[in-house]
Amino acid sequence: MGLRSGGRAVSGRISIPREPTEKLAALAPEQIEAITAWFRGLDYARLSGDLAATAAADLGVPVDALRLAFSLLNVVLLDQHREEMGDADLRAEMAAAELSDAAVEVVQRLVAGCVDRAEALNRGARTREYSTAGLSSVEDVEVVCDLRAVVDQDAADALVGNAPAPRAGLLGWVPVVIMGVTVHESPDNHPKVSFQFTEEEFRNFARKIERIVSQLDTIASEGAGK
Repeated sequence: MGLRSGGRAVSGRISIPREPTEKLAALAPEQIEAITAWFRGLDYARLSGDLAATAAADLGVPVDALRLAFSLLNVVLLDQHREEMGDADLRAEMAAAELSDAAVEVVQRLVAGCVDRAEALNRGARTREYSTAGLSSVEDVEVVCDLRAVVDQDAADALVGNAPAPRAGLLGWVPVVIMGVTVHESPDNHPKVSFQFTEEEFRNFARKIERIVSQLDTIASEGAGK
């Protein structure tokens, strides 16, 4: 599989979960190839909710399967404990998990297709970690649009105890955008902050994002040669 041979035993340190891994055995060969190609294209190993859903749709695989494969490759390849894992270690872990032959084959195919990217992904993960040190970083963003009924509170209060008409006190309907941002403050602390925009506020926010994206493209292009 291309991992370091004669590795140290990893029993009790890194383990392969049996039930989730068995579910990967149901994937078609072309789906495994698609996941492998996607994983190889990552700059660092991170899979937020939005990224998982978008990637799964693009690849034509169930989002749960993509998450499982990602988690498996993350455990086996990305060396979170800064220790090496060898072929013998992986075989021992699969034996300890009592995987079926089909699941073992899936693990072997995924690892064989991605093992040469392990060093680059680890380097990318460390680069991201160190570049964002000192401040909380955004881990995931969820955005939804809503059409909100706006009630005239003064009129509504005046109608308490009476029999109002069906639309009494309704000023109208207003589009709003609700955003939830999950922040990574520490390995065990991932608070989520939610807030809302009016339509005008969000359109202004989107224009600012567009300008920032343009600036990022320029910076990335300039930095590529350094």
